[in-house]
Amino acid sequence: MYDNLPDDVIRSAAAGNPSAMNEIVSFYERFVYQIAYSALLDREDALDVTQEVFLKIFRFIGRFHFECAFSTWVYTITKNTVSDFFRSRKRHGSVSLNEAEAAGEGWGAAERTGDVDERIIEKERKRQLYRAIGQLSEHHREVIVLYHFGGMSYDQIAELLGVQPGTVKSRLHRAKAELKKILTERNFL
Repeated sequence: MYDNLPDDVIRSAAAGNPSAMNEIVSFYERFVYQIAYSALLDREDALDVTQEVFLKIFRFIGRFHFECAFSTWVYTITKNTVSDFFRSRKRHGSVSLNEAEAAGEGWGAAERTGDVDERIIEKERKRQLYRAIGQLSEHHREVIVLYHFGGMSYDQIAELLGVQPGTVKSRLHRAKAELKKILTERNFL
């Protein structure tokens, strides 16, 4: 799913072409957001980090020399931006909105006409799943996110992380087993 964009799009963005920049955002926005959300577990924080990632991409795209896949570069920037966010939060002692408030954001009058109970249950299930994913080791968490939320293949993840495809498969198997254990202990399954 996240094969790289053609090199000419990346070069065009580096030259300042706004439509090429928009193409990069459209192509990678979901990928970046999912990585950020899986680490932060907060919609607004993940959106802030996603915006910061794209600012960094466009600020430093001229330094991308095609020595690795562009998706690897985007992933590295995202991962580092999430780490910066955590350091900043610790340094400033900031606290995000509580999850109950965040779950209710964006519910306009038109949305309230549907089955609110089902939406609340679904949001809670997602929140519990993301919390459980957050308890995994970094290696396990990143393969779960890249495979299931990023739609990447074993080979793409292996290239991105600089490991063998067999290592990705093994980590994913262990991550799923650990995730199942966590969710079972919480009576989620």
